[in-house]
Amino acid sequence: MDVNATISMPALRYDVGGGRSAFQTNISAGSLKMLIPNLAERQKRHSGSSVTELKNQLMATGLFLRYPLLLAISSKVPFEALGPPDFGIMKIPLDADITLVVGSLRYSAINAAIADNPELAKVRIPISCYDKMEKNQIFDDGNLYYSPTERRFNRREIALNDEYGRTARDILAKRPELEKLVHNKETRLTQGSKKIFTIMSFRLAVKRIHERYNQDKEKKATIDDLKDNMGLCLQILILGLLAEKSDESTGKERRQRLSPGFLGPNIILKILGDISGELMAEHPDNWKIKLEKIKNFNQIINEIDEESEEFMTKHHEVGKDDRYKLVKKQVKILDTWLRKKLDLVTN
Repeated sequence: MDVNATISMPALRYDVGGGRSAFQTNISAGSLKMLIPNLAERQKRHSGSSVTELKNQLMATGLFLRYPLLLAISSKVPFEALGPPDFGIMKIPLDADITLVVGSLRYSAINAAIADNPELAKVRIPISCYDKMEKNQIFDDGNLYYSPTERRFNRREIALNDEYGRTARDILAKRPELEKLVHNKETRLTQGSKKIFTIMSFRLAVKRIHERYNQDKEKKATIDDLKDNMGLCLQILILGLLAEKSDESTGKERRQRLSPGFLGPNIILKILGDISGELMAEHPDNWKIKLEKIKNFNQIINEIDEESEEFMTKHHEVGKDDRYKLVKKQVKILDTWLRKKLDLVTN
């Protein structure tokens, strides 16, 4: 593609602050793929029946959309005013990073309709665009979303495509024992899920390991340098925690095992990330031997449960502030126990 290639169209422009502009315009349905050649993976999960149902509705109405598709464009969009300062020609650089923020189901249905009836490629489709919108800004701007679900899915997709997300998925692909514990698609777990962790929480653990490992080092290790050891360290610790639960256990039983007191699996995974990073940094030559000391988690799990039961006996109910204090206290209990077992400096 020509690095200077653009697609031009008449548009209304208005300032939205921060040197950014928003545009209202329309484009032929057949040109949508020029702007958005591919959808993100999480946007491809619409069922075939959903796409077909909407396709049929759109074909019956000549591709009438009730509201525009919403795009975020990474670079500044050149604009040439024609008469009134807010009306003119916008030129979208085709080498820009263009993200479909809202409208993935309609996008899929439009393309399916064109496949059935190529004449529909000429129909004009309304779109709204924001320029100078980097990917890491997309999920921070709540005004871009029609629903919290769309915002959450975009946050997940962006995170899983950074270096920590890619590393997390690489680790899971090489370690089946871990992979079967982590849901690599959804951001939340259902009651019936056999999984224990979300991919987002596993990504965070990977990030914490990398940050903690490099915390006091002049020469920083790359994430690729640590990838294999990250996976092994997390696997030993997580499977150690689950030692009492067999493969036949339900997901709920396994999550309960990792939910002592007011802690939960994702909080515990964050703790394990911090501990793993410091362990590999402080004991680079024998951290694997140190991990052999972690034999029995029952003691610490029971201690945390008993501490919670004692609090509930005294107070009968737990307010938001009490819960926050309890979680901090129980994080400290588990963190301190692990540090003593692994000969780490106690915070």
